[in-house]
Amino acid sequence: DVTTLYAHYIYNPKAVKGLSLDRVSAKLEVGQQLTIKATIRPSDAENPAVSWRSGNDRIVSVKDGVLKGLKEGKATILARSAEGSYVAYCEVEVVAKSTEGSENKEWSEETSNMKNGGNDDGSESTVPGSKDAQNPAPAKVGTTFTIDGVKYKVTSAKASDPEVSLVKGAAKAKISIPPTVEQDDITYKVTAIDSKAFYQNKKVTRVTGGSNVRTIGKQAFSKCPKLRSLTIEKNVTKISSKCFSGSRKLTALTLKTSKLGKAGVKGSLSGSSVKTVFVKSGNKTQNKKLARSYKKIFTKGNCGRKVRVR
Repeated sequence: DVTTLYAHYIYNPKAVKGLSLDRVSAKLEVGQQLTIKATIRPSDAENPAVSWRSGNDRIVSVKDGVLKGLKEGKATILARSAEGSYVAYCEVEVVAKSTEGSENKEWSEETSNMKNGGNDDGSESTVPGSKDAQNPAPAKVGTTFTIDGVKYKVTSAKASDPEVSLVKGAAKAKISIPPTVEQDDITYKVTAIDSKAFYQNKKVTRVTGGSNVRTIGKQAFSKCPKLRSLTIEKNVTKISSKCFSGSRKLTALTLKTSKLGKAGVKGSLSGSSVKTVFVKSGNKTQNKKLARSYKKIFTKGNCGRKVRVR
């Protein structure tokens, strides 16, 4: 009956609880292959299936965890569990073949060029009035685009290091903020979470990821009624005011960053229900030392709420 089914869902010991990869970054030569292993937790989960996607399949392809470098550049590989929608990422850089394989390298580049719209003589074709079709420029600052239900905005259009901020999060339970996103063959670092990015998100329960995020805007996670778990990653230098206000079930934060100063947490916990801040930046000794430092800035007078720092 309905009661039995409900109890099975809640207490199922073999439900998927997490997903991880055996590496978070990799470097390949053009034409080289590499296998990435995905691990589902628990090991005896009923549905261990994982799907794979390349953020730019012109640079690196992926099938069942097997990567192949196709063209010089960078791309992010995403693995997603079939159950629970857990995600994990691997940042991949594809470089030119070594000199020992120069003959194959020349053939590979010519073939790749012809497949991607090049001319028969190996020269690159371009669209009239556009920039180099094989090396597109980043979009203008302020340009917005949506990937997997998440809205991003271009904040830096530097060709060497383009960046975006996360403007509006997806309406789903488990959120993993990617280190980078790909749009029109350009890889952008995700370096900020904008003000009210997850404001009044009624579905989100857990937020992880965001290894390139530096700043989190005002009320970014405010009034999220189901939010219970949130990890702030290693590069964050600023958590803006009232960041978690009204999210009543969020009673603890996990900090992996060691870069927060007094001004960087000013008013950040005002209006929140956070009681404990866990420091998980390094080893046990490093965490204790950082916790002592953070106790001086996570005060009611500065962050807006009395909390324990551990």
